[in-house]
Amino acid sequence: MTLSRNMNVKNSHLGMYIIILALLAACAVTPSPASLPTATMVSPTATDTPSPSVTPTLSPKVTTTLEPDYLSAMVCDTEGNLWIGGLGGVLKFDPATEAIVAYPLDKYAPNLQVPSLLVTQEETVWAVGMERFQAWKLFRLDGETWSKQENIDNTRPIWLVAEGTEGTLWVGSDFGTYYYDGGIWHQYGYWEDVPLMKTFARTSNGTWWGTYTCCMMTSFFQFDGNTWTHDRPGLVLDDFVSRIATAPDGSLWFKGGYHLYHYDTNLVWTPYTHTVGNGDWIRTLTIASNSDVWIGTDEGQIQRFQDEVWYDIRQYPNRSIEALDSAPDGTVWAGTSDDCIIQFDRDGATGKSYRVRQLDVFPDSTCSN
Repeated sequence: MTLSRNMNVKNSHLGMYIIILALLAACAVTPSPASLPTATMVSPTATDTPSPSVTPTLSPKVTTTLEPDYLSAMVCDTEGNLWIGGLGGVLKFDPATEAIVAYPLDKYAPNLQVPSLLVTQEETVWAVGMERFQAWKLFRLDGETWSKQENIDNTRPIWLVAEGTEGTLWVGSDFGTYYYDGGIWHQYGYWEDVPLMKTFARTSNGTWWGTYTCCMMTSFFQFDGNTWTHDRPGLVLDDFVSRIATAPDGSLWFKGGYHLYHYDTNLVWTPYTHTVGNGDWIRTLTIASNSDVWIGTDEGQIQRFQDEVWYDIRQYPNRSIEALDSAPDGTVWAGTSDDCIIQFDRDGATGKSYRVRQLDVFPDSTCSN
């Protein structure tokens, strides 16, 4: 069992901490959103809270993936379907029937990679398309038709952050944060009092939480619908807090590089450290329907956290766990760096496994080995 523990910051980090705190405080001005044009259509072919201690972390190693990358994003919808983003577009895969529907993006640009996907509660699908690491584009799937969102193109990365309320959407970028109010896009620059969010989620009391990472630090922002605040918890020496998952009880789990951070319904903040060993950093996080926390790591380790106890699920040597998501029936799906998707039951036993190729999915038992 691994419980939270406070860690002292080395003196060498103190000066950097103060400088970064001053820089963040200097960024607050009144935001002035800029209205952006509407979408154009492209048709595809369907086939009281304590501050956590500042904890040191090392820079994680980068796992290389052979090109082409057929699986670069994966999410479950409310019906249990898997939506898979990869080279050439997006797949919808029904694990119950193994039916596949492909939504290619090649009519807009050839060899477009999809590194970011989001499916809303109303089953609206949003996808980020990346063209040879140069042009980044945002699409919405309207029935069988992709809508390209104008003026979201960027020569630097963009990523889907979170679904808002009543059809709204938050999108992050290196140049600022985009907000879609259901009809018009608004952009907030880095100089405005809106964080350059990596991730964003809503607590049970209706407050939104976002994270901003810079200079080896992560700051935590709260948003009540009108005002952003970031006075607590304090900065954390962890610049890989890049995902927030909402548990069934409404509490939030934040994925760091080597730590998980829990903000419970009693407004108590607790950091936890995984048990997979030094140097193996957390790549992905999901919460199962029974509230168990699942993590996947850079070195292919899958762990489950239940009642403050870590359980080893599987280790896949020479593979990283790129994506984890939970289905309504309690199963958990893992996506790996070698383009496999693997099913687990709530206790961690493996089920079906498949290989993803360009806009196709087929059974492959070797994926679960």
